[in-house]
Amino acid sequence: MQDLVSVIQSLYASEINAGLQSDWDAGFAVWLGNDYSGRRVTETFTAEQLPTAAKWLGEMARLHFPDSDYAKR
Repeated sequence: MQDLVSVIQSLYASEINAGLQSDWDAGFAVWLGNDYSGRRVTETFTAEQLPTAAKWLGEMARLHFPDSDYAKR
């Protein structure tokens, strides 16, 4: 299983925008897309759940970008 940094690097290499933002009260927001063209999907994880964010992000990338290099790997 890839870690979150590796997944984000792989998405970037496949020209898929993704992001991560921390909020002390709310945890970590993780998303696909960007603020210019819109976010496709966003999920919030607690600090304890953050390791599962990589798996979620990879699954969402394959679902929303099935023709991407990322999904084809």
